[in-house]
Amino acid sequence: MVTVLENEVKAKKEEIQTFLLALCHLLQSHCGPIGLPAPIFLADKIAYNGHRMLAAYEEYIPEQDQFNENIDHPDFYKKLTMAITKRFDVQDQQHSTSTT
Repeated sequence: MVTVLENEVKAKKEEIQTFLLALCHLLQSHCGPIGLPAPIFLADKIAYNGHRMLAAYEEYIPEQDQFNENIDHPDFYKKLTMAITKRFDVQDQQHSTSTT
């Protein structure tokens, strides 16, 4: 089922369905169809990773420094990367144990 909010190109219902079906076969890391069109699937993954990165950033940096443009400590980016990686590893482990 598809809901079209705006149809500027005046495409027929069948053309829209065919186009969306083709998008569901575009994901390069999977050889079959997926339940969502690839651009939506990838946008969801990017948003999820962005949320995790923001959470690690907010956890690592004190609130008063979050908008300080002059943060340039020698090891700042290395430590932040390690904090983000650690947070991802913990969340991925929790996710994999909850889904099995």
